[in-house]
Amino acid sequence: MSGLIEGLPDAVALRCLARVPFYLHPQLELVSRSWRAAIRSRELFKARQELYDPLRDRWITLPILPSKIRHLAHFGVVSTAGKLFVLGGGSDAVDPLTGDQDGSFATNEVWSYDPVIRQWSPRASMLVPRAMFACCALNGKIVVAGGFTTCRKSISQAEMYDAEKDVWVPIPDLHRSHNSACTG
Repeated sequence: MSGLIEGLPDAVALRCLARVPFYLHPQLELVSRSWRAAIRSRELFKARQELYDPLRDRWITLPILPSKIRHLAHFGVVSTAGKLFVLGGGSDAVDPLTGDQDGSFATNEVWSYDPVIRQWSPRASMLVPRAMFACCALNGKIVVAGGFTTCRKSISQAEMYDAEKDVWVPIPDLHRSHNSACTG
């Protein structure tokens, strides 16, 4: 990146761009190659974090989640490592147009969304397919526990995800399974 805004050092130009609402970033990328690189840079993301004011920001629509399940429900969502993670879930919904059934009540799919490059990426699958489970971010890791399997059987298994290593490991199970959805 050099010469983003004529007459300004790039560090100052980045701070100016960081003040532009996130929903306008796709239009800023059209200005030039250097602006596109700047908008997608980690430096701009860091500058936005320093300046972020949630009262002035707006909701944005994310790209469609590329899950094989079209009517995903009963999934978990957490944010860690600067990314949004969508975990498991499933659907037995019937598509009103085609009559097709998704046919998977629970899945082990994991997707991460990177707000800098505005893109979904598949991540390592959970060890156990699950829906209606509890999940949370804890010390930079993701913990999931309980829920229901593809057979709609309640489970007590728990596991932890390391986002840096893209690895799931089992952790001690819940003391008992529950016949209702877990939350966390």
